[in-house]
Parts: sequence; structure tokens; C-alpha cells
Amino acid sequence: MRKLVFGVLLVVVQFNFLFADDGDRNVENRNAGRSYVIDAGFTWVNSPRVLGGHFDFGFVLHEKILYVQNNIFLRAGSLSLDNSDYSIFTVSDKIIFGRNSTHMIYTYLEGGFGIYGNDKKPFFDDPFAVTFGFGGGWDISSDDFGGLYVEAGYLGQITSSKYPVSGVIIQAGWKMFF
Repeated sequence: MRKLVFGVLLVVVQFNFLFADDGDRNVENRNAGRSYVIDAGFTWVNSPRVLGGHFDFGFVLHEKILYVQNNIFLRAGSLSLDNSDYSIFTVSDKIIFGRNSTHMIYTYLEGGFGIYGNDKKPFFDDPFAVTFGFGGGWDISSDDFGGLYVEAGYLGQITSSKYPVSGVIIQAGWKMFF
């Protein structure tokens, strides 16, 4: 499954760089004077069955031929683990790589730290969660107010030394540059 997800991401990146129409590239107008971005939306992970939302704040590191953006990513939701339901909160750093265009297709890498708990396990007690992931997305910048985006990828979480969990992650939401 991991090889399939990674293979699909490589094809998306190759498609973006090789076949994207240069006439669609609007580097000056897409982010003219805009170095920051705010995203918000929903998050779904198939295993360990996380459903929740996310919010992130990012800034552009490079925007010429290769677009690079760094985001501080907050994710919260419910987590089903060991036949118990928990609430989970994570903070991650997410690096986005893509080709700057009106309808940007991109890849990302992320890693972070989180806490989870319920009525039996306090949030700040061991074990904590360590997250890592990668994926791709499609950013549809529609106008000055921002645009919709959809992301799919792989999210791994280590919640204790004996129980790593991972799965497919799908995220969608609204992105706004300023």
C-alpha cells in the first residue's frame, strides 16, 4: 500500500512539472505581494480512524520555478485506538513543494508531535503521539479571497513504543493568501 501511494505521488509530481501549461503559470499574479497563507478544513484518516479538522499558518520560502512553502499545522479530532476512543491534538511542520500556477499541484512532507487522551488517559500523560507523513494536493486558487484545496497522502503516528499506526489521509478546505 505504501509503494502504491508513493508511486501515485511521483506520477502527480511528474505530471505537474512535465505537462503543466506554462500559459497557466501566473507567478506574478497568484501571490503578488502575498507571502503568507492560512488554511482550514476537515481531516479524515482511515487508520487509526481519525476524523476532525485542521488549521495551519504558512509562509512562502521560494516562489520562482519551484514553489516552496512552510506551514505550521494544527490538527484535532477523534481517534479510535485499542478499542477505545480518544481526542487527539497534533502540531506539525509541513513543507510544500510545487510548481507555482493558478491550479497548483503539489507534494508535501510533514512531521510533528501530539497529545491524546480520554477519561481514562489524561492528555499530558505518556505515551504521546509522534506524526509523520507525505502526500500530494491540488490547490484551486479561485480569486482574491482564496480557493479550495484537496490533499491525499499517508499519515503515520506512533502512539506508544509498541503500537505504531498509519493510514491514508484525506484533507480538504479553504486556503487564503495575504
